[in-house]
Amino acid sequence: MVFEEKDQKLDLYENGYVALWRGKGKPDYRQCHDTAYAEGLNELEISAGRWYCLKTVESRIAAFFIEEAGKTVRGRLTVWEKP
Repeated sequence: MVFEEKDQKLDLYENGYVALWRGKGKPDYRQCHDTAYAEGLNELEISAGRWYCLKTVESRIAAFFIEEAGKTVRGRLTVWEKP
C-alpha cells in the first residue's frame, strides 16, 4: 500500500483493490471480500472516519479504518487469513 501525502490517495498498484465500505460499523471478512471484488479500484481517495475494504496483491482481504488523514495517515488494519 502506498499513501500519497499530496492528495490523500490509497494506491494498491496492479492486482490490489480498495473500496469504501458503505455499511454500518466494521465490516466482516465476507462483507469486505464482496465489497472489494464488486467495487474495488486500484486507487481511491481516502478520508478520516471511514472503513475501507482491501484485496491485497497476495489476494488477502483486509478492513482498514482511517483515524487520521493528513500529512500522517493513521488507522486500524485487520487482515484475514486466506480461507
